[in-house]
Amino acid sequence: SDECYTISTQGYWDGYINVSVPSNSSNCNGCTDWLTDVYSDSQSDFCLEEPISSCADGEQEVYTYGYNVGSYTIEYTDGTVLEMSYTSDWNTVYECIPEGDYTVCVDFGGSDNGYFYFGDHYWDACNMNGTCGGGNGSEMCQGLGSCDNGFNYYIYTYTNDNNCSVDRTFSIVDVLTGDTVWSNDVNACNSESTTACLPYGEYEGCVNPPFNGNGGSFEVAYINALGGYNYIVQMGGWNNNVPACEDVSVPNPTITAGCTDSLACNYDAEADVDNGSCFYATETTDCDGNCNEGYVADCNGDCGGTVVEDECGVCGGDGPTPGYDCDDNCISQEILFQVNMYDGSATEWSVYDSNGTVVLSGGVP
Repeated sequence: SDECYTISTQGYWDGYINVSVPSNSSNCNGCTDWLTDVYSDSQSDFCLEEPISSCADGEQEVYTYGYNVGSYTIEYTDGTVLEMSYTSDWNTVYECIPEGDYTVCVDFGGSDNGYFYFGDHYWDACNMNGTCGGGNGSEMCQGLGSCDNGFNYYIYTYTNDNNCSVDRTFSIVDVLTGDTVWSNDVNACNSESTTACLPYGEYEGCVNPPFNGNGGSFEVAYINALGGYNYIVQMGGWNNNVPACEDVSVPNPTITAGCTDSLACNYDAEADVDNGSCFYATETTDCDGNCNEGYVADCNGDCGGTVVEDECGVCGGDGPTPGYDCDDNCISQEILFQVNMYDGSATEWSVYDSNGTVVLSGGVP
């Protein structure tokens, strides 16, 4: 039966989310069928139809198409090898093969004439056995094999310069050891795409010589569980300012992060990497936040601190505003007196309160 879902978004942002599925069209490998678009602060429903396949349980259906292919092999990570053949030149054939991780190898019998699509992989006989040299599809074996200590990545390389005069080397290098874990030499004005298992670690993806604004591309994408590509590196050679290298991170999902300093209060003996969370006892405070002997917490809770409450009970406060109490009530009255005297013999003036006390006085203006 069909499975239906609702995709929701919150907040305002530009753009939209497109939901599509691989097309079932036999004439368009890699095409997709639109399901829905979702914009900001909205939602949309979509359903996935139950796939129709002639394959048995435990098998998967793979698109094949090509010319002058002949025999090829599929080798699984458990050692199983399938001897296959494609003889239906220029016709789509769907093959049912066992599920699992495998590598497909094609050699065109040594011929330099032919090409072959197997799912997302492509081989070109001229680039493999002929004089085209270094172009797309030049690798004999391709596929997603076992990758127990890392993740599979899609890698696309392309070099282009005026007059097709510059060859380039693309590489992925471990930043800690300096070891090259993957590299590829690409002839001028050619491209290649492949998949590679990158071990857990921190790397740099580099182009040598660097792009110079005349074209080219270096792309590295993590292949997620749905078979989609999450791009990590997208270096465009048409940009004059593109760097020669960009970071490539392959995180280890089994690594435990925590405090690795045995002197810290929160030391974690099972942590593989330090996450910056370590904290320590001090002269005044123990690991539990209690004051050490000889120290008392001030009103801020700081052991040995000197901050005190003011008369209004505010920690570190400055007391009430002059003329007001702690509740901001006015506790005084201000009156403007202007004294004018004309003629006469008076020498001073005074103001008395109701108790006969002089509150203001002064001499003759």
